[in-house]
Amino acid sequence: MIMGMAELDKSAEFDYTSVELTDRLLQCAQHCLPYFSNQVKSTAFCEYICLKVLPHYHLLPELPDMDTKAQLIKILAELTANLGSLEQAPQCAKNVFERLIDYMPLPPAEEDGSLAETPNLEFTKVECLMFTFHCIGKQSEEFLKEDEE
Repeated sequence: MIMGMAELDKSAEFDYTSVELTDRLLQCAQHCLPYFSNQVKSTAFCEYICLKVLPHYHLLPELPDMDTKAQLIKILAELTANLGSLEQAPQCAKNVFERLIDYMPLPPAEEDGSLAETPNLEFTKVECLMFTFHCIGKQSEEFLKEDEE
């Protein structure tokens, strides 16, 4: 019902260039968060964001007076707290993992072993992505075992 009200079609691609659609997605997700629980799962909304929005994460438009990317990741983390069984868990895990890698800093060591400058860590984004990956990773053991390197 919420997906229909937000006009988010699971079969169509997300128009990541649309400021209106991005704003609608964030607003609807924010307003429906209190209604999700152990009995009312957020699976459809979460899967939509993981499969349709996260692949275009860096191309999302910035909304006025809001860090669009940070808001999206925070909402996704909150949605995964009441997650049911995902249909495409490995693909969801892959998309979240790729975004997590984007924000993980490299070790602050130079080639000679000395310490370089402290890396810039966007802690809120990393924490939300790690929580999301943890929740989705429980459903996708094959993703975790796939690449042993």
